[in-house]
Amino acid sequence: MQTSAEIQRAVDEPQAFLPENVQIMNTLDAAKEYVSMGFSLIPISRNSKKPIIEWKKYQTEYPTTADLEEWFPNDKNMLAIVTGKISNLTVVDIDYDETEGKDGYKTISEFSDLTIKAPRARTPRGGSHVYFRHSGQRNKTGFIKDCDIRGEGGYVVAPPSSNGDGKGYTWKNSFKKFDIPDMPKKLATYLKNMKKEPTATEGTITKGIRDDSLFKCALKLAGTGMAENEVRAYIATMAKGCTPPFPFDEAMEKVRSAFSYAEDKIDITKGLVNLSAFYETSIPEQPMILSPWLKEGTIGLLTAPRGVGKTWFSLSVAMACGREGVHIGDWVTENPVDVLYIDGEMPAKELQERTFELSKTLEPPVKEMILLSTDYNTKRKMGIPNFAKQGWRDATLDLLQDRPEIKLVVVDNIASLMPGIDENSKQEWDNINQWLLHIRHMDRAVLVVHHAGKSGDQRGTSGREDNIDISITLKHPAGYVNTDGAKFEVAFTKSRGIYGNNVTPFVMQIIEQDGGLTWTTNETGKDTALLVPAMLGKGVPKKDIHTLIGITRQYVTKLRTRAIRAGNLDEKNCFTDKGKEIYGHIDIDKYL
Repeated sequence: MQTSAEIQRAVDEPQAFLPENVQIMNTLDAAKEYVSMGFSLIPISRNSKKPIIEWKKYQTEYPTTADLEEWFPNDKNMLAIVTGKISNLTVVDIDYDETEGKDGYKTISEFSDLTIKAPRARTPRGGSHVYFRHSGQRNKTGFIKDCDIRGEGGYVVAPPSSNGDGKGYTWKNSFKKFDIPDMPKKLATYLKNMKKEPTATEGTITKGIRDDSLFKCALKLAGTGMAENEVRAYIATMAKGCTPPFPFDEAMEKVRSAFSYAEDKIDITKGLVNLSAFYETSIPEQPMILSPWLKEGTIGLLTAPRGVGKTWFSLSVAMACGREGVHIGDWVTENPVDVLYIDGEMPAKELQERTFELSKTLEPPVKEMILLSTDYNTKRKMGIPNFAKQGWRDATLDLLQDRPEIKLVVVDNIASLMPGIDENSKQEWDNINQWLLHIRHMDRAVLVVHHAGKSGDQRGTSGREDNIDISITLKHPAGYVNTDGAKFEVAFTKSRGIYGNNVTPFVMQIIEQDGGLTWTTNETGKDTALLVPAMLGKGVPKKDIHTLIGITRQYVTKLRTRAIRAGNLDEKNCFTDKGKEIYGHIDIDKYL
């Protein structure tokens, strides 16, 4: 018997291309080449390796050139060949990963000499895909240790695809070098004689084994890459044919559990570190984008009622982050970055006008701001972003993988960009939360915009706040009138890692200046410190002031005492000459 090392050397030795230099081909050209050879194809995500389209039809028909051009406009999606009858292919997928102890070369050598002349691709971790003529086999996950069969109902990633880590699939023996042979007789016989999984028609799934059999079958199908809706249909049929029939809802729960279990398994021991060694580890500080609160890896939540100014605030932050040394109150841009701004509801024309008017009063950007506008996309018939769907979330992760310079993502807002999710359901939010955490793990900051409920807090499940670092709320300041326009108080309600003066509330307002728009800010307390003595001096009863401007009675008393000691008010709350000069011009009518 050959050793694993001998097999690997033999497998790795040939080097040929499809056509002569497929390794440097782009994905679109390679896809067209494969289709011309009679293979069906689909696009899959670089991160999840799952189809980004409904792909069942391509098990029986070929994609068109238009399909290929839509799927592979660049190299962001991986290319997968559909196995089975449509492409006349069965592929042996050999896993190899020294760090995880996987060695499919060793186990497959008992059934086949894999140095035979057959097309063979190398996977990023050192495994192989070996191509044979279709033998009627369906997918079989783990038919022997660390080896799978990709047949009817399956697909296999093909060169020149690169995964989410940027590692590529390459040809070792191409279709150009070798014809596709039949599967070795010993291996084909073994597969044919394998014990079949019980099916509904065989009448072997009886009470006592139904639960375990359905789960195992769902787990195997999930491992083949079959779409979850297809697995549900398959298991539903099996459940109906059990003796007695297995409840539909419970069968669907088996499918859900199988897909959850089928995710990549982690050896937790590889991630353990002794505390003493952890102390000695050099962990770099995440670069600060907008000091003191927005750095790479931050997950922020912005909440406000409708009409307060969420988008004005978000656009201001986004545009500041692409420029050097821009201030928003005491906040300042330290490290400008490229920003991806995803807008779900604003008309494209208004979005264009707002950003253009704000840019007039700012220095030119040193980094890019990239827009994904739902309204603009709709007008161009480009599809409506919906991040409640896995495909849109995966596409964003792929974009960030391809564009490492994008360090801030603004999602404006949850209601318009994630339609259909139950805002009160933590379970439905969990998938979104995992997506946000994935963005954090990619060292990107993300600011999610959300509507406030009647209480003023963020609307829906409190689970939305479990993993955020920063929570900012906006509200109209005391005395606000409609003619003030976009004017709001900015306050932190959660501020992981920042304290004291760094989280002091302030009032921000968008105003006209120098033929464009800009923002002004001042501390909330500074307005109040002037307003209370002004109201007292103009005859407003002390007992009414706390209600009129939204502060405590104690604070009114404190400011009154301070004004008297400074010689600005007398004991009857009348202005002194000095006080009239300081406070007499302040307009209090809008608070009354």
